[in-house]
Amino acid sequence: MGGEAPDLILLFLVGVLGFAMRRYGLRVLPAVTGVILGPAAELQILAHCRSATAASPAWSTPHWPW
Repeated sequence: MGGEAPDLILLFLVGVLGFAMRRYGLRVLPAVTGVILGPAAELQILAHCRSATAASPAWSTPHWPW
């Protein structure tokens, strides 16, 4: 962060969001973890969906318990 106006506004908004979450009893750590890990998880899921085809054994064979 360079101390420019958009950076400071974003920092202020994140602080207000964190304050509101604590004020109303919401846990902050899961939200922070989701923001950090969310994009990486989304990319991995997207890569998996692109690589999985209809001929894949995982998708073509039913795994019924009976």
